[in-house]
Amino acid sequence: MYKLLLRDLQKSSKKAGMATPMLDKAVQLTQDVPRRANDAMTLSSIYGYDGNIHKHGQLLLQVCKMSVLVLCFSTNYWQFPK
Repeated sequence: MYKLLLRDLQKSSKKAGMATPMLDKAVQLTQDVPRRANDAMTLSSIYGYDGNIHKHGQLLLQVCKMSVLVLCFSTNYWQFPK
């Protein structure tokens, strides 16, 4: 709901010629929070990894095809199962 409200406010402000740096950041946050929550759930559900998977940085991309999960982090990438 807030996401739609912020997007409409952002669109209206830009049509009026107003600078919207704070609205742009707020809209971006409304998109980032659910994605990061989903990423955290994915990472917490991985079995068979020895170590702390969170030390590899922010999860940038996750692809799951044919029972193989590939995770691309800001510092490395991993494929499960290996």
